[in-house]
Amino acid sequence: MLCVLATLALIALSYMPTSASAAATNAAAMVAPGTQMMVLFLVNLICAGLAFAVAESKGHRTWIWLLAAFLLGPLGLLAAVGLSDRKTHRLLASIARASDQIEGELERF
Repeated sequence: MLCVLATLALIALSYMPTSASAAATNAAAMVAPGTQMMVLFLVNLICAGLAFAVAESKGHRTWIWLLAAFLLGPLGLLAAVGLSDRKTHRLLASIARASDQIEGELERF
């Protein structure tokens, strides 16, 4: 959610007036030239960290999702959140195998 809000703030900053007359009338709206890039970098860095944690908790390759979220920002984080949970799939598969083995043992009796 924080990444989405920061991205919206960055978009709002990019639509601020830049002409000399508009800047003179609204001096408080002036943004330093590197501010937008810094905000974009920080948003993508936060999204990358969150995507890393999400991918790790779901059993996926963490560095790939860290890179994807750093390059794509909130979209990369959203994609990482939508990943399937490999740890749960492995657990359910092992339970199913154990259940089949138990059924096989019971049928022999």
